[in-house]
Amino acid sequence: VNEVISRGSKETIINELTKFEHVDIDRFMGYLEKDVIDFKNIYTVYSGGDDMVLVGPWETMIIFSIFLNMQFRKYTCNNNFITLSAGLTFVKPKFPIASAIKQAEMLLVKSKKRNMLMESDVANQHQKKTLKDMGKDAITLFGTTIKWDKLPELIHFFLFLNEKLNSNEETSDDKKSNINTSFLHRLLEYHRMALRFLDDEKVGGLKYLSALSYDIGRNIVKRDKSGNIIKGQDEQEFLQTLINNVPDNDSLICNIKVPLFWALYRNRRTFID
Repeated sequence: VNEVISRGSKETIINELTKFEHVDIDRFMGYLEKDVIDFKNIYTVYSGGDDMVLVGPWETMIIFSIFLNMQFRKYTCNNNFITLSAGLTFVKPKFPIASAIKQAEMLLVKSKKRNMLMESDVANQHQKKTLKDMGKDAITLFGTTIKWDKLPELIHFFLFLNEKLNSNEETSDDKKSNINTSFLHRLLEYHRMALRFLDDEKVGGLKYLSALSYDIGRNIVKRDKSGNIIKGQDEQEFLQTLINNVPDNDSLICNIKVPLFWALYRNRRTFID
């Protein structure tokens, strides 16, 4: 851990993240330049055996967790039988550290149990499951448990949302994106609808597909009289990925709380700071 912290310069982080196929490195570099992500601000509360407790600035801890897992995979030669699980809880500075650790431990339990199947279930289903299907090797943050290999897509979507929210503060009205915090909160409602279909098997939850499609066409994309897009082409392409497929546990719409909350917290600093 100390070695990862000491070697965690912005250049090293960027070099590692270039290995992610679905992350826009230019956007990520722009994101890093606007804030200080310094691993040396992380404090080790406890480290022993196979457990550790770390405390640091909330956004730094997200990036560090991703970077640590990448270094861990390299250190273990990508051995699927040796994995890392993590639980991240976000609290205000004066929140009792003991209570925060208990919250993090509960999230860690969720990470270790994700998608776990009993051996008898596997035998009954006559399915051959890999270790990746058997739980662990996951991170829980913003109320969402995901496998590490699903993070690049979520990082990519966060960078997109963050860029659009920032552009609304830095550009003229005619160049501002129609993606704002109100739209992000509506995305959260579409996420809940998708989960109602996935978790509760309520077909009505699939209405999010038409509702989101209408929302994009009505509020995000602007067209001329001929139907050609004159504003929001980039937004159209990104948001289309949310409605391309019926939701499952790994689909973007079902895990969208991670990029949504990340973007909202970052652009409303008083919420965390």
